[in-house]
Order: sequence, then structure tokens, then C-alpha cells
Amino acid sequence: MRNVVNFSGLRNNEFLGYGNDVIKIIVGADPVVLGLSVAFDPFRTEWENLSNYFALERASLLSDDLVNLDKRRDNALMGIKLVAEGYEKHFDSAKKDAGERILATMEKYGKSIQNLNLLAETETVRNLVQDFEENLPVKNALVLIGLTDWVVELKNSNNEFNEVYLQRNEESSQKPDASFVEMRKPALEIYRKLIKRIDAKNELDPSAALTTLIALLDELILKYNLLVSNRAKKGGKDGDTDTPINP
Repeated sequence: MRNVVNFSGLRNNEFLGYGNDVIKIIVGADPVVLGLSVAFDPFRTEWENLSNYFALERASLLSDDLVNLDKRRDNALMGIKLVAEGYEKHFDSAKKDAGERILATMEKYGKSIQNLNLLAETETVRNLVQDFEENLPVKNALVLIGLTDWVVELKNSNNEFNEVYLQRNEESSQKPDASFVEMRKPALEIYRKLIKRIDAKNELDPSAALTTLIALLDELILKYNLLVSNRAKKGGKDGDTDTPINP
């Protein structure tokens, strides 16, 4: 392997992301055929256990206040939708059109915004509120059937959710769990054994498949190192956030 991962610069979620990407690459290359199972299987088990532990740690972010704020915005979404659906049957054509216009605006973002993952819902609601506030025909439709207060509630609850979520996330990243930090160490040892196994196989029994595998892993390492390097240039610190990446 030509490249070395800057593990010390990776945040916990990036550390896990790297290992999971390594697993995908090696599975795609068939570790049994390449004679890597003896080192790959323990690595995969260790990384899966670490990922499960991290998922439980992150779940603790969803405190009662976040759950309540999420419910508030879901209720506002459903309230707007139900009122608009009622006006679809209205005898007044202007109010009927208003209900249909509002529903069409909401449906641009899917049938069940409230079922999106938390961060996706936050961004989707932000865009929807922007449509409600800036699209004049939609804004007039909301005024006509008395939904402006609902939009204010949707906007406020969504903004409050985002603020609390980011605060919890920052608090968590600034106080890394000691047990998780300790769990990284044996995972790294198992990873290094896997890399040594790959390099040894390539030296003793080289093949096109191993050459391709090593090239893919080297490319992956470069991408993660670039992530760390770019963050350093922007003045970011390790552990600032837990923003997921898709290298």
C-alpha cells in the first residue's frame, strides 16, 4: 500500500466510514479468492461491532426536547395538509384552488415529509417554508384559507429543532466518549494486520485482482486524507461536528 491514512485527523464517524468503505471494496474483490479471509473476517467483525456501538452513542442525542420539537413540526405539517385537503372540497372555487395550490406545493417534496430522516426533514421543511413565504400565489392561498399561523409554527418548530440538534451534536463532539476512543485502538491494530496481509499477498503472489484492490484502497485513503487536509485549511478542529461524508 503506497498511502497511509491520517487516522488521528478523522472524526469518529469518519473513522467508521473509512472502515466501512474498506469492507465494501474488499467484499467486492472477493476476499476468499484473494486469500485474505484470515485477516479480513476479524477486521469486518471488529468494525461492525464498533459501528453498532457508535450508533447507540449517537442515539442518545435524541433527548426528549428534540423528540418534542420533531413532533411539533410534524403536527404543523400534518395540520397544514389536512386543512388544505378540506378546502379541496370547498364550494367556493377560490378557496378550492387555494387548497389545491398548497397541496401541490407540499407534494413537490414528497408525500410524507415527516417520515424523512431528521436532518433531511429539517432541510425539506426549510425549503417548503421558503416556498410558502416567497411564492406570492402560494402565500396568498395560505392567507385566504387562514394557514399563516400554521406556517409560522412550522418555521419556528423546525428552526428550534435544528438549533437544539446542532447544540447537542456540538456538545457530543466536544466531549468524545472515552470508551469509544479506546475502542478505536484495537480496531486500528486489526486494520494494520489486514493491510500487512494484503501487501504480503501482493509481494508473494501478485495478481491483477490484488493490484486493482490496492489501487482502490490507495484512492480511498487519498480521499479521506484530503478531507482532513481541507478541514485543516479551513481552520476546523477534529471533533467539531459529526457530518457524514460519502467518499
